[in-house]
Amino acid sequence: MGKNFFVVGIGASAGGLRALEEFFENMPSDGGAAFIVIQHLSPDFKSLMKELLERCTRMAVYRVLEGMELQPNSIYLIPPGKNLVLDRRKLHLIQQKDRRSRQVNFPIDIFLNSLAQTMRGQSIGVVLSGTGSDGTKGLAAIHQAGGFTLVQEPSSAQFDGMPRSAIATGTIDRILPPSDLAQVVYQLVRSPGFDATAQHYPERLLDPQSLQQITEIIDRHEKTDFSHYKTKTLMRRIHRRYLMSGC
Repeated sequence: MGKNFFVVGIGASAGGLRALEEFFENMPSDGGAAFIVIQHLSPDFKSLMKELLERCTRMAVYRVLEGMELQPNSIYLIPPGKNLVLDRRKLHLIQQKDRRSRQVNFPIDIFLNSLAQTMRGQSIGVVLSGTGSDGTKGLAAIHQAGGFTLVQEPSSAQFDGMPRSAIATGTIDRILPPSDLAQVVYQLVRSPGFDATAQHYPERLLDPQSLQQITEIIDRHEKTDFSHYKTKTLMRRIHRRYLMSGC
């Protein structure tokens, strides 16, 4: 697989422990993606998340150290008192501002924004249970970059503030309970058609005749003419829908 793998950023806050356990209990360990879990943690909080998640998965679970390079089939946990960013598949820690500062900290948004900038179409953002709006802007950035955005179904979340805030943007690809989100992520990262280099899509996925058939169907039923659009742009968008739908 080399360096050609998806990176999944998962944001969780209040009530997120059970959601994370359910997600990883249903995520096979051979997907080939790297998972980064971003939580809201007090600087003096001793997290047991590593030990708890190791009970749910056979993937390696790490507490992030400065400069740690991502590996597939691995889970990385943000340490207390730090923000986390991704640059060239390496994780970098940033000291959070003092708690007495009036500036609100959004660690999920900070990481998801860096994920969108670094991984573009190879990024998957997931927001689980939590209060407030952290993660909303980060998911929007991933959507804009051509990645995939997933949110826990609010009725299945112990605290639905973060999921509802993200859903309200209208940029979310799938809204499901954590166990089903895991299945969608696995489907995405294991897609046989996936290639990190977007320019390879046209030759590998659709021949010109098939693309013409698709555009004719859309024009006939939706009265939208895509015949003048760039072929590579159409291929990427069709491939994205194929990945999300499983068709």
